[in-house]
Amino acid sequence: MQSKWYIALDTEGFRAEAKYYKFCPVQHRHYYQYRFYCDEVLIAEGKDFSPAPALVDYINPAILTKDGAVNLLSFFTIETAELKAFQDEQSDWATDKLIEWSKTERHEDLVLLVYDLEEGEEEE
Repeated sequence: MQSKWYIALDTEGFRAEAKYYKFCPVQHRHYYQYRFYCDEVLIAEGKDFSPAPALVDYINPAILTKDGAVNLLSFFTIETAELKAFQDEQSDWATDKLIEWSKTERHEDLVLLVYDLEEGEEEE
């Protein structure tokens, strides 16, 4: 499945870009490459994001749903201590840049935004 980068979610200075990466038949999961920006600065990127199956549009899995994009953003709300633990486990995901960013006020802004987006989804 050919895929291009697209903006999955862009709000309040936070932008998540995604690109379909692969389907794993053993796990029955779709994987996406991602880039996470805060105020136009790239904070994190990878190719190992797999939203919960209920958040995937199985008619068009190449496009991450809004719920899937919120799920992606939620990974960047993890607290500094937890990120350091991921890093200690040799995780490529928890970079020094992400850990430093998790100590900023913008990290707290993202925590509140994700909470509001998740709550808004439940109310609809």
